[in-house]
Amino acid sequence: MNIKIAAFFLIFSAWAIIFVSIPPFHSPDEPSHYENVLRLTKGYYPYQIVDKTKKNVLYVTPLEKLYYSTPFNAQAIAQSSLWRKYTYSREEEAHISPENLHAYHPFLYYTLLVPSQWIASLLKTNLVDRFYITRLFNSLFFFMCLFVFYKMVQMLVTDRKKRLVILLFFGLNPLVIKSFIGINPDNGVAFFSLLFLLVLLHTKKMTFFSGAKLGFLAGCCVISKLTGIATFLVLLYSLVFAQEKGKQKIFQALFTGLVFAVTVSPWFLFTYFRYHSFQTATGVNIVAWGGPLQPHSIISSLFLGVVELRHTFMHFAGFYGSQNNIYPPRWFLIGYTFVFFCLFLLGMFKTFFSPRKIKSLFVMHKKIGIYVISFLIFLSMLGFYNFRSGALWDTQGRYALAVFPIFCYLVMQSTSFVLPFFIFSIIHFTYSIVLVYLPTLSTGVFSWRTLNLIHPLFGYIFVWGGIVFIFSSILFIYLYRKNEK
Repeated sequence: MNIKIAAFFLIFSAWAIIFVSIPPFHSPDEPSHYENVLRLTKGYYPYQIVDKTKKNVLYVTPLEKLYYSTPFNAQAIAQSSLWRKYTYSREEEAHISPENLHAYHPFLYYTLLVPSQWIASLLKTNLVDRFYITRLFNSLFFFMCLFVFYKMVQMLVTDRKKRLVILLFFGLNPLVIKSFIGINPDNGVAFFSLLFLLVLLHTKKMTFFSGAKLGFLAGCCVISKLTGIATFLVLLYSLVFAQEKGKQKIFQALFTGLVFAVTVSPWFLFTYFRYHSFQTATGVNIVAWGGPLQPHSIISSLFLGVVELRHTFMHFAGFYGSQNNIYPPRWFLIGYTFVFFCLFLLGMFKTFFSPRKIKSLFVMHKKIGIYVISFLIFLSMLGFYNFRSGALWDTQGRYALAVFPIFCYLVMQSTSFVLPFFIFSIIHFTYSIVLVYLPTLSTGVFSWRTLNLIHPLFGYIFVWGGIVFIFSSILFIYLYRKNEK
């Protein structure tokens, strides 16, 4: 059996296990993000809420009340009338509010999920299955990111087995899978950013055509979510330090900038005509969630903005989310972050300061370095803004989804012994499922019946997914060791 097939079943079974383990709306801000998809399906985009205290009736309100109850009640879900509800009546439609809290996000990502609603309408599914179909559609970003990342690794690593271990080290991370399952525009940013980097690595010489591709993809990052502006920093560097000189360099830069501007223009024009400003009228400071403003000094904010990065990457230890009050022990969070950071620094040193034996590889590593630095600068500046303004908001792990695969690659460059990373990934995933994810589904002892109450198919998917995961893990190790001999 091909070792690639074993790797595929490993990732697919891991994704299936977490897919059924994460109830609807138990990912960050998922109700509002799903609401945006529903509104676009109806042919319009919601207005930004300007009064946070106002009680809004949304399409997702019945589902949100059911799935976000405290404590979580699987029995109530199984008995809900929403399983027999397929659409909204005219009376219900008349009371739907035209506003949404997260309508300040650009609409490209949500537009790409609209076909999932068309499929749900074609299949005449109930409101619960309609949501899960959208989540399935959203999960395509996970598999597309894996494909793009593997294509990058193929360019950078000659050892075929090491390529797969690098891919699995990223693809089996529980926070990565959970983030890509939840409906969130950070998934769109991650995909377009990685695709941008892949095109950049393939670009040996900047031409009008390659510039147009990079400008378009950088624009797609921005109109998926404004945090995608980090990719624009990479594009800017690529244009400034391009090999071409004189007028040709200037014309190429202007043309690439024009493509980027045209790509992002629909969102900014939409914002201007709706709010009479190029900045979305959020009307709600994020600190309203956490209390009064507590601004820091500029120097303090700069320092804390950089230090905040340790929190961002600590999320990848398997942090479920503060709203659930369930997460790995502190020692594991700190230990994972410390070891990961040390290996990352060692991998950086070996990658960027080792003898330049292959010129093409050195050029690609240089581009990767600029990509990583650009994202670290952006994440640090985001942390700086939060501390400077006094916002009680952390720089979360999902903001780094676009750069975490590259971090995994650099960590793996720290040593020639890669199999221990795979074994750690298996242990890490199993630990997160058993001790972090599943306890959120039950106030008592978790049972197979709990998942079947959430959805009639989920208990079976979980059991079969677990069997395939265990079998594929053993098979991958066997094939890996067999190919070594």
